[in-house]
Amino acid sequence: MFNIFIKKFSTLTLICLSTFSAKNKFVKFLFDFFKKNSSEFIYFISYKNKNKILNYLKQRQEIEKKELFILYKNLKVDNEMSSVLNDLNKTGISKNLNIDITDEEINSFVDEMNRSHYYDNHVPYKKDKKDPKIKPNGPYKSYDYSTQLNNSTLLKICLNEKILKVAQNYLGVIPRIFSINTFNTLPGKKAFTHDFHRDIDNLKWLVIFVYWTDTSENNGAFEQINFTHKPSIELEKLLNVNPDIFSSNFDKFFKNSIGYGKNDKYIELFKNEINSIYGSAGKIVACDTLGLHRGTPVKNERLVTWIRYGVMESRQKILNNEETLNRKIKLTDENMEILNKSKFKDVLSDLVEIN
Repeated sequence: MFNIFIKKFSTLTLICLSTFSAKNKFVKFLFDFFKKNSSEFIYFISYKNKNKILNYLKQRQEIEKKELFILYKNLKVDNEMSSVLNDLNKTGISKNLNIDITDEEINSFVDEMNRSHYYDNHVPYKKDKKDPKIKPNGPYKSYDYSTQLNNSTLLKICLNEKILKVAQNYLGVIPRIFSINTFNTLPGKKAFTHDFHRDIDNLKWLVIFVYWTDTSENNGAFEQINFTHKPSIELEKLLNVNPDIFSSNFDKFFKNSIGYGKNDKYIELFKNEINSIYGSAGKIVACDTLGLHRGTPVKNERLVTWIRYGVMESRQKILNNEETLNRKIKLTDENMEILNKSKFKDVLSDLVEIN
C-alpha cells in the first residue's frame, strides 16, 4: 500500500515539475528522480498531463541534444508526410506512407526469418526459443533483436529519414525506438490480439507496421477504430450516441477500455469507424496503437514487423518484462557500417551498442 502511495505521489509531483523551466538543473534532478519512482503510473495519467510532460521533455532535448534536435528540425515535411501526419492526428492511423522496399529485399527477409530460431510466442520470451525445424505450439512465431536488426533491410527502415521525421513531428520530441517485434501469425489458431485492445507502452508513441507477406480484407488485415487514440469532437459525438456504454470524457473512456473482451460494445458504437488495413507485401502502415485495434485471423501465414518510436523508456522496460533487452545487441560489421552512416543513429541507442 505504501509503495502505491509513493508511485502516486511521485507521479503527481512529476506533473507539477513539468510546468517549470527545463533550464533549471535542480528541477531536472527532481524530475528524473520522481520519474523513476512513479514507475508505470506515469503511463496512465490524463491526456492533458501527458502533454505537459511531453512539452517538458521537448524543452530538455532542445538544451541537451541541441545538434540532433536541429538535424530533425531541418528535415522537410513533404506533401506525403503532411498527409500521413494529418491522418495520424485525426484518426490515429494512416496507410499513405510509402517506403521503397524491393521484391528481392522482401523475399530475402522472409527467407531469413524462416531460417532463424524463433520464439513460440507473440513476443520473444527466452524460455520459448525453438529451432526453425520445430513446429510452434501457439498462434505466433517471433524473433529476437539480433536476428531482426542484423537484417540490413529492416535496419534501413528503422533509420529511414521520412519515417523519422513523421515520428518526430507526431511525437513532438526526438524519437527513440523502444521496441521492434517481427512475428508470424499462423492460420487456424485463435489469438488474444484478435480482440480490440489498447497498447499502453510509452507516454506517446508511433508504430510503423511493415507487411512482409500479402494480406487481404479477409486474410490478415489489421483493424483500428478511428478517433479512439485522443480526445476529439468526432470521438465525443460517437460516444454520445449511447452514453450508457462509455463516458464521452476521453480519460474516463480510456480507463474503461483497457484490456480485452469488449468487442461487442466497440462494434456497437464504432461499426462505421473500423479502419481495415491490408495490401501487398511491402505495405507500410503508420498508427498510434493507443487507439483501439486488433489483428484478424489469417488463412495463410502472415509475417509483419512492428517498429515502435517513443519518447522515453517503455512501460515494459520499467516493469522489467522478459520481452525487453537485458543488454544491448551487437550488429555485424556490415550493419554497423549502415548504422554509423546515419546522422540519426541515436534512434537505436536503447537497443544497439553504438560506436
